[in-house]
Amino acid sequence: MPVGTTALTTLVIDSTGLMIVGDGEWHSYMHRRPNKRRSWRKLHLAIRRDGFVEASVLTESGADHGVVGVGLLEELVEPVASLRADGAYDTRSFYTALGRAGTPDIDIVNPPSRRATASIAATGAWRQRNEAIVRIDQMGRRQWGKEAGAHQQARA
Repeated sequence: MPVGTTALTTLVIDSTGLMIVGDGEWHSYMHRRPNKRRSWRKLHLAIRRDGFVEASVLTESGADHGVVGVGLLEELVEPVASLRADGAYDTRSFYTALGRAGTPDIDIVNPPSRRATASIAATGAWRQRNEAIVRIDQMGRRQWGKEAGAHQQARA
């Protein structure tokens, strides 16, 4: 970390769906017919704990969260000390980007997928994922989520 810069305390990354409506929405509602022109977009946000938006991107509804998350991390100016995200961002490329964008002792809470297995050769940020997998096996996913604060990304 360069001299004179401070690390972000906690960064929360999450996304939400946005429905794009047009003139036919009223017609669809009144006649109870599906609107074929209705489309969705995803708004991905990287938000500091104090509510300031650090980075955002609007994508098609089918965009890969891990790839978009890497792009959000690349936009950050300050290093991240702590990150909260949901399981959609559980990809190796996202953890690799976190290793570059974070402080050496970054605290990551990102629920691994249910089929995730621990990797013996894990290093850096990816090692924290292994620790989460082992802890989930010991105490269960729900209790791990409470202990780790895994649901803080809902604040985004």
